[in-house]
Amino acid sequence: MGPMIVHCSAGVGRTGTLITIDCVLEQLQEEEKVVDIAGVIIHLRTQRMKMVQSLEQYMFIHDAILEAVTCGDTQIDASLFSRRITEMSHRYPQTQLTEYENQFRVLEKVSPKPCEIPRNKALQHPFKNRNDYYLPSDDWGVVLRGDKQDYIHATFVNGYKQKRAFIIAQSPMESTARDFWKMVHDRKCGVIVMLCDLLEDGQETCYQYWPVRGGMAQFREYTVDLMEEKPVKGFVMRTLVVVNEKAGSAHQVVQLHMTNWSPDGSCSHLATITSVINEMSAIQRRTGKQSYHSPLQVCMWPVCVRLVLNSGMM
Repeated sequence: MGPMIVHCSAGVGRTGTLITIDCVLEQLQEEEKVVDIAGVIIHLRTQRMKMVQSLEQYMFIHDAILEAVTCGDTQIDASLFSRRITEMSHRYPQTQLTEYENQFRVLEKVSPKPCEIPRNKALQHPFKNRNDYYLPSDDWGVVLRGDKQDYIHATFVNGYKQKRAFIIAQSPMESTARDFWKMVHDRKCGVIVMLCDLLEDGQETCYQYWPVRGGMAQFREYTVDLMEEKPVKGFVMRTLVVVNEKAGSAHQVVQLHMTNWSPDGSCSHLATITSVINEMSAIQRRTGKQSYHSPLQVCMWPVCVRLVLNSGMM
């Protein structure tokens, strides 16, 4: 077989990055765990100038190799998944840790720390945040279109096949409910998945941003009507219509409100998770809302650790 062709635009930046990572991974396998990234790039530059063009690419190579060295190969063949799950539950005699615990510790080690994520915009609007720890990054934050104060505590997240397939949002406060509905309306979100209750341990965890059955709620220029409410095992399905009275435009969205979360943040009935995922996928298919302009909306737990726990798990 002939040589492999690799190209980008100029054939030096991204191309050099990919080839460097490939060379270093082979170096790791063949030379007793030696890593010499700079040496590989110097060698590549004797054959083509400016291979690996920027500091960001150079840093990315180090991050990629660190992940490969630290995490190893975590892929599991689907046919072996059941057996592998059983194996991961066994405790190692030396450490008394399971493979689950070992892998999660590695994840914590290689993942960026919150303090390392640029979030200047969020820090400028403390009154819009339920806490000041899990804040949206400047790069992935959702912008309220047309608003002078365009910040909302919400973040785009890529799906498996689609970029920005999800919006993970802080549960609305009374002061941010209007912004929440503006985001739903403007981004044409087809589904809201609510993973919290209104109250927890006697404290508000989410402001009720929708009306009671047959009622209507007003959030400045937005009115919200509850068209239908249907209890399903483990969750409640609500069909809502939000109207922008200034623009005279309406948008329908379905809220799937999960109601059987345990105090530790786990779901008390595992089948509920798959039921909700199946339902939200069916709604997206029926409404055709699977484009870049219509992300799925996920309303997350507002309290510190649970702010990312349930939405990330879903």
